[in-house]
Order: sequence, then structure tokens, then C-alpha cells
Amino acid sequence: MEKLTLKSQRFRHEREAGWKQLETLLSQIERKGIRSLSNEQITHLPNLYRSTLSSLSAARATSLDQNVVAYLESLSARAYYI
Repeated sequence: MEKLTLKSQRFRHEREAGWKQLETLLSQIERKGIRSLSNEQITHLPNLYRSTLSSLSAARATSLDQNVVAYLESLSARAYYI
């Protein structure tokens, strides 16, 4: 169990910055609309989305912490509807 916890923490640590960037952009879009993003942010959005989906797929495949899986599912769903 401890090994799985360490694996989950490392997985999250390596990828969390991208997830937070996506979350920040989504929050801005939800509050102010997509026109509030810069061209650079709009260009970066699909990459962040794909990276998050990739993380979700890996988290599901390796049976990582269910909290991580639930967070990534929620984040991915929010991004899908933008």
C-alpha cells in the first residue's frame, strides 16, 4: 500500500503543474468568457487538455489513488465543454 501511495504522489507531483494551469484557464473562461484569454493561452489550452486526458488514462490504467482519478475526470469534463 505504501508503494502505491508513493507512486501516486510522484505521478501527481510530475504532472500537477499542467493540471493547475488548465484549471486556472478554465476558471477564467467560466468567469469572464473565452475572449478573456490571450492568444498564447488559447493556443496552449488544447495541449493542456490532451495532457490531462493522458494523465487520466494513465491513472486509470495503473489504478492510482481514486481521488486523483476523480479530480482528473472532473477537470477533463470541464475542459470538454469549453
